[in-house]
Amino acid sequence: MDATISNISPIRENGEVTSIKVEFNASLKGGEINISGSLVIGDLDSVINFEEIHQRIKQKLASEVIGE
Repeated sequence: MDATISNISPIRENGEVTSIKVEFNASLKGGEINISGSLVIGDLDSVINFEEIHQRIKQKLASEVIGE
């Protein structure tokens, strides 16, 4: 199966990311079957450090605004 992720969106509850919605396109059997859709994946704390991602985004934005 060939699969491509086209979008990842966080899902928040009370300001905290609790899961993500992953949109994808995939083909099976050598391209004979094509599917697209989305899945919600939860329990990501052990896999993704959302606080670290948030801090890196803030740093990158600040750097871009300042022009560094």
